[in-house]
Amino acid sequence: MSSPDSFTPVSMPRRDSALLIVLMVLGVLALLFFVSLALLSMIVLPRMVKAGNKAKEVTLKANVLTIRNAVEQFYLDTGAYPASLEDLTRAKTDPPKTGNGKAPIPAGSYHGPYLTAPGGIGGSRLPINPYVKPTDPNYGKVSTHWHYQNGVVHPTVPTVGKTSDGTPYTAL
Repeated sequence: MSSPDSFTPVSMPRRDSALLIVLMVLGVLALLFFVSLALLSMIVLPRMVKAGNKAKEVTLKANVLTIRNAVEQFYLDTGAYPASLEDLTRAKTDPPKTGNGKAPIPAGSYHGPYLTAPGGIGGSRLPINPYVKPTDPNYGKVSTHWHYQNGVVHPTVPTVGKTSDGTPYTAL
């Protein structure tokens, strides 16, 4: 008989210890999986956000160039800058009568529309500014997207910061 002070190890059946080992291995693998997932998201998510911003910049620059080219073509054809950006989308059969500063447009000199892509701001065929949020209550107004005066076009937003190549948004 053994004394109450003596310790007798009790052996666990092999099946129970194997189950415990399998559970510990699965726990370690789950921990490694979640740590790897966290590290991967720390690398991938910032790149995805950066790619989204880059896409907006490229679209903004392309849209500014498209509008500026249309304004210049209008000027070359008519000898006057358009009174508004909406004049760039008018049908050839419905030419504007005056340009910027009320300069008369000679009959037959208007060869528009100069912007013909479907869609645009409020269906006007004027390209959108990708930085203007569709939830903006004035989203359908051209002046919310573009500032236009005397033949010069600038995006209305963003007004601070720089593009990824270092160009200030205000210089676009």
